[in-house]
Amino acid sequence: MTYLLVFFTSLITTIFLTPFFIDFLNKTKIVDQPGGRKIHTKAIPRMGGLIIFFIVIVMLNAFVEDFDSIKLIVISATILAFSGIIDDVLGLDNFIKFVVQNIYAIILIYYLEQHYTYVKVFGIMLNSQWDYLILLLFIVGTINSINFLDGLDGLASGFSILISSVLLALAIRKNDVFLILFNVTLLGSTIGFLRFNAFPARVFLGDTGSLILGFFLVLLSSLTAINYHESALDLTFPIILLGVPIIDTIKVFVIRIIKKRDPLLVIQSISTIY
Repeated sequence: MTYLLVFFTSLITTIFLTPFFIDFLNKTKIVDQPGGRKIHTKAIPRMGGLIIFFIVIVMLNAFVEDFDSIKLIVISATILAFSGIIDDVLGLDNFIKFVVQNIYAIILIYYLEQHYTYVKVFGIMLNSQWDYLILLLFIVGTINSINFLDGLDGLASGFSILISSVLLALAIRKNDVFLILFNVTLLGSTIGFLRFNAFPARVFLGDTGSLILGFFLVLLSSLTAINYHESALDLTFPIILLGVPIIDTIKVFVIRIIKKRDPLLVIQSISTIY
């Protein structure tokens, strides 16, 4: 019953608050202007995904009794959201983005390593000197792949709903209270946001929203993949689950390198850069 309450509270609150946030973004001119390869013909508010971040953090603080157990998640997600806000409003240099992304990824790794003693990928156990590097690459790369996925109305948010639904089913099977709570909160807020983000979109996720969704999906899939009996984090499951955006990102990076273009260029749609 609690989970249903959390889900519908997240859903209804998001549906209620988003129109007011859209008005605020329009008034403050935090909008995505048409032109170039963009398919929309009028200015549309961006940074709307901040609503999802706000709802998830508030609900976790309200229903997780031991705040110390999630404070690293909150700190890491807040750093990410803050950098996304600056990027959506003012723009950020790619190098600064890279540094910030490594900071919140390291904090997330520090949180995750409290739950495992070793990392393995496709049955191969990684040496201790490699597991941090592999995790860092996985976290930063996957979060950015979700960001690059945000090229069509509702694509990134719809994909996140699909993945979170799978993770919720697995969390219920494991009877993991925290994962169930987190997933129902994320599902409720993202479904509520999709009402305004689906075609024709009234608001965009922005870098803030797409990065936050990527962060939450990486976190939840990693926690789901931890085998507490073996005390192991098996990255095989998260890589397969999030394989579509990961493979697309790798493919685009390779193509851009072959064509001697900047592979780190932030673009609007991963499907149109080549």
